[in-house]
Amino acid sequence: MGEAPCNFNAQKLANLANAFSKQPDDNHCKNAIGQISQYLTGKTLGEAPCDFNAQDFANLANAFSKFPHDSHCKSAIERIARYLTGQTWGEAPCNFNAQELANLANAFSKQPDDRHCKSAIERIARYLTGQTWGEAPCNFNAQQLANLANAFSKQPEAIACKSMVERIAQYLAGQTWGEAPCNFNAQELANLANAFSKQPEAIACKSMVERIARYLTGKTLGEAPCDFNAQQLANLANAFSRWPGEPLCDKALEKIALHLQSPQRPQASNLLGPVEVSHGQS
Repeated sequence: MGEAPCNFNAQKLANLANAFSKQPDDNHCKNAIGQISQYLTGKTLGEAPCDFNAQDFANLANAFSKFPHDSHCKSAIERIARYLTGQTWGEAPCNFNAQELANLANAFSKQPDDRHCKSAIERIARYLTGQTWGEAPCNFNAQQLANLANAFSKQPEAIACKSMVERIAQYLAGQTWGEAPCNFNAQELANLANAFSKQPEAIACKSMVERIARYLTGKTLGEAPCDFNAQQLANLANAFSRWPGEPLCDKALEKIALHLQSPQRPQASNLLGPVEVSHGQS
């Protein structure tokens, strides 16, 4: 790479990574992503061919995050996080839109032990604190809201992240569920319940878990938007169990239990093991 026919500019590198990442199980695509990340590691971000714009950075971080066990991809995400932390957010190259902000938070959250990724997520949280929700750049859709809540919930020790989880809860409380931006699918509902349950002392978070519980009791488990897999059911059950004696949560737990006893239930073995949060990403 760097020589014809592979003398790509910034946009082309980002587009290639984004395209290859959509087939993560293909060895050729996986190898190409690894080669791109390795190539970038030896370049200076901010200078050609790495003079990326906001969309490019978000696409690259999203692409590399799909291969968290690849050392080159891991290093590239850390490097992007470190670079962006030193920039002025809201100005190029950090004039991100809603999708890009959510993609970055989701990507960085997959490396919760890296200090640069942790700092970048906290920076995103601080940046969003000064914005008006529902308006650009915070006109998030259902998937983006779920990804942000999930990402911020992984850093409860950071005040800005903790505040943002609560702010998302407060924002959703004023929306109509089942309609945009609250037309959540199964994965997003499970991720939100999991995120909010980590702050049981926050009134808004408790109210949102109860609202999810009430929403689910009126739906048919096993059918969209409640076609949960075992992991998602485990996350929901874990979230509702944080408030024993709360009628809505107890009713939702009972419904999950009855669903697991049905012949069409998902494999319930995962309910006995560690609960890991799934990540939706476009």
